[in-house]
Amino acid sequence: IKDGNEGVLSVRALSGTIKDVVGNETTVTRKTLDGNSIVADTTDPVLNELKVTSSKKANKSGEEIIIEAKYSEEVYVLETKEDGSKEIVDITGENAPKLDISFGDVAAKGNMTAKYGEDKTTIVYTYTVKGEETEGDNGELVINKIEALETSQVCDIAGNTSENTTSNKTTNEVYADTEKPEVDNITAVGHSTI
Repeated sequence: IKDGNEGVLSVRALSGTIKDVVGNETTVTRKTLDGNSIVADTTDPVLNELKVTSSKKANKSGEEIIIEAKYSEEVYVLETKEDGSKEIVDITGENAPKLDISFGDVAAKGNMTAKYGEDKTTIVYTYTVKGEETEGDNGELVINKIEALETSQVCDIAGNTSENTTSNKTTNEVYADTEKPEVDNITAVGHSTI
C-alpha cells in the first residue's frame, strides 16, 4: 500500500499485522474510516430478525402484508456473473433473497416484492394477498424460510456471506381471508300479519 492511495481495502481473513511503509502497525476496526486507514472485516452478516411489521391482522384480497428481514450490518448481494466472476451490488427486487411464506400448509400464491428499508441493514418484503375463487390465500401466515437465489448470496461490503437461510417457522397471528361469505340457508323464526 503506497502513500496517496485512496479507497477501502476489505480483507476476509487476517493473520499477522498490517503495517504502513515505515513500519507503523494499523489498528484493525470495522468502523467507517477515511482513505488513510485499512478496514479488516471477517465477520459474516447475521439475520437477526424476520417478522411481520404491518399492523393489520386479517387481510383480504389485494391488501399488503409487510415482512422485514433485519441483519447485523449493511447487506448487499454477491452476484455470480455468466463468466464466473463475482460482484458486490445493492439489493433489488430481482436479486433479493427469496422469502418463502405460506398460509397454513398451502404455499402463498400472490406477488412478492423486495427492497431496502430505511437503511441497508433491512430488507423489506411486500406481499400482496391473492384472492381468487379456488386459488386464493386463506389461513394463518407462516414464514417458512429465507434463502439465497442460485446466482446471488447476501453479503456485507467486504464480501463476507450470510448463511442467509432460516428454517424457523414464525407464526405471527396474521391471516389472509379471501373467501366470500355465503348464505347457507334462511330460516323463518316467526310470522307477522299485516
